[in-house]
Amino acid sequence: MTNIMSTEYGSRVKRGKVKIGGFILCQFFVLGVSILLASCRFLLDVNPEFLAYPLCIWIVLVFMWSLASWYRAYGRLFDPYILFLMSVTVFNAGQAFLEVFHMNKNGLLGGRFSADTIANTLCLVALALASLHLGGLIGYSTSRQRKAECHPHEKLNSSRYFDVRLFGWVMLMVSVVPFLMEFKRTIDVVMSSGYFGLYQQEKLTGIDSLSGVLAGFFIPGLIFLIAGSRDMPLRRITMTLVVLV
Repeated sequence: MTNIMSTEYGSRVKRGKVKIGGFILCQFFVLGVSILLASCRFLLDVNPEFLAYPLCIWIVLVFMWSLASWYRAYGRLFDPYILFLMSVTVFNAGQAFLEVFHMNKNGLLGGRFSADTIANTLCLVALALASLHLGGLIGYSTSRQRKAECHPHEKLNSSRYFDVRLFGWVMLMVSVVPFLMEFKRTIDVVMSSGYFGLYQQEKLTGIDSLSGVLAGFFIPGLIFLIAGSRDMPLRRITMTLVVLV
């Protein structure tokens, strides 16, 4: 009976390798298209105003493909990688999504930058997002192979999840007060000087930067709690909502 179950498990692992390998090959193609678009801009000197909108569409397609391929390969969308991917995409390519649906009344970034700068930036964003997901798929493939070397019915030690949660709580306790202080300061700057005011401030160094450094542990602490709360769905949902907010 054990041999039959092991054989079935081995066949599922092989099918999983083939499926993930196909997604990795497709992601290489996506990266190749991104490189081709960047080549049109940097080597062929295509008109940046003409290229900007197609690049925005391509970035949206890359993001949608990333979600779909990860779901098909991994079987779920609710995990730390997807949260990270969404954060990276919104921060670096949020304006591209608005541009696709014609929601930028004054153009990309309010028309503050030249068409050359915007087209070059969109090319780099497309390359970065495609490369990021390629690394994610390859990383998951290698981790899956390591798991396949374990016995199929071997259960993970629950103490590992406790250790991950404990580390997350420690990071939160260290960072929660500095994070709230930095968050309030950020809101004040945006309200008084606008979004770009965040990038026009004097860079703090030394002991003055301690609050910002400690605040940086807040979101990673939440992610550690999400990862360690495998059997606590309510806590995972709560922490995820806090990260998204």
